[in-house]
Amino acid sequence: MTDEFGVQEAAKMAGTTPGLLRMWEMRYGWPTPSRKANGYRVYTRAQIALIRRVVDLVACGYLVSKLLVNGQVRWPPSSDPRPQPKRLDEIATAPRLQREESERRRALLVAALRNRATGHVEMLLIECAARVHPDDRAAAGWIPALVGLAAWDACGRPMPTAADIRSFIREQVGADAYEALVVEAGER
Repeated sequence: MTDEFGVQEAAKMAGTTPGLLRMWEMRYGWPTPSRKANGYRVYTRAQIALIRRVVDLVACGYLVSKLLVNGQVRWPPSSDPRPQPKRLDEIATAPRLQREESERRRALLVAALRNRATGHVEMLLIECAARVHPDDRAAAGWIPALVGLAAWDACGRPMPTAADIRSFIREQVGADAYEALVVEAGER
C-alpha cells in the first residue's frame, strides 16, 4: 500500500476536485505537493487530511482566502462556533447500491447537498420518488438528504428549504417510517 497519491486520488479522498487543488496551489500557494520526475503532483496522507479539513471549513462558510494566506493555512480559533459538516462523505462512500440508476442518483444528490444547491436537491428527491426502485429510495434519496440537511444545520447554515424537504420525505414514507429514517440518518 502506497502513501503517495496523484492529484485525482488525493482530490477524491479529500472530497474535492483536482482542478480546485491546482487552483489553490496556484492562487494561494497551498497545498504544496511534491513532484515526480515527470512533474505530476504527489500528495501524502497527511496532506490529504489537511486538505479535507480545509474543504470542510469552506463548506461551513469560511472564506478560502482567509484560510489560505501566503502558502500557509490559518486555522480558525478552536472556540469558533461553526462546527464542520459531517457524514456526507460516509453517504458518498457507502456500499454501492445494486441498481446503477439508484447509485447515480445518490451521487448526484450528495453533490447537490455539498454545494447547497437547494433547487437541485428538491428536483432530485422528486425524481427519486418517481424513478428510483422502491427498495433503494431510502439509501439513494431519503437518508442522504436527511444527513445533508443535518450537516448544514450543524454548521449553523441550514438550507433555506430544509423544512420543505423534510416534509416532502415525510409525505413519501409516512410519519412512522420518517421517524425511523431520522434515527438511521442520525446514526450514520
